[in-house]
Amino acid sequence: MRCTLGFTIGLMLPIAAFAQTGTPIVGTWSLVSLNEDHHGQITHPLGDKPQGQVIYGDHGELAVVLLSGEREKKAGNPLMPVGPAIAYYGTYTASGNNITYHVTGSTYPNFAGSEQKGTFAVKGDTLTLVREVSGGAESFTSTLEFARAK
Repeated sequence: MRCTLGFTIGLMLPIAAFAQTGTPIVGTWSLVSLNEDHHGQITHPLGDKPQGQVIYGDHGELAVVLLSGEREKKAGNPLMPVGPAIAYYGTYTASGNNITYHVTGSTYPNFAGSEQKGTFAVKGDTLTLVREVSGGAESFTSTLEFARAK
């Protein structure tokens, strides 16, 4: 019985580990634009030249760094970043064009332990994400456009 159970679990682990392999978003994407819709008021919180990347791993790993391309260079502690900037990591699950981020840690503490849900579309080398962002004083819709990193 133990041998059979161990063998069965051993066969199932690789299947679970490769659950995201067929998703078209797997890979590294560079940020092109970001806007937020606060109930009809559109803002560009990272300015006109945002920078950043999102990395979607084959096994559901997630890493995101988004920052303004217009940040001032200053002396100081690199652990105290100059904003606007946000970084977070965790895992993701995708089904159809729906995506859920399971955030483990973030420079914005309210994101840690949260789930952030949205939709995505891939057209050629362009990824568009639309997410309802929650965890702060208000919820809003965030639209991000990425280009596949070369």
